[in-house]
Amino acid sequence: MPGESKITRIYVKNTGEAPIISSFNTTDWNPSNASQYISLSWNFGDVPLQPLRVRPTNFTLTISPLIYGITTFSFKITVIGTLA
Repeated sequence: MPGESKITRIYVKNTGEAPIISSFNTTDWNPSNASQYISLSWNFGDVPLQPLRVRPTNFTLTISPLIYGITTFSFKITVIGTLA
C-alpha cells in the first residue's frame, strides 16, 4: 500500500576466513520505473562480520505515498561481502 513499509528478516553468514563488511544492491526492476517509488534499506551495520558468524539483518521495503500505476513489481537483491 502507498506510504507503507514492510520488514523482512534475513540471516547473513560469513563463510570465509576473514572479517567482512557487507552491502547490497538492487537490479532488474520490473516495471523499470518502480525504483522511483519503492526503496529498500537494511540494518546490517558498520561492524565487520567475523568468520563463520551469522548476523540477523532486517530489510525494509518502503512504498512512496506518491506511487501510481504500479500494482505488482519485482527486482533482484544482491548481497556483497567485502574484506574488512
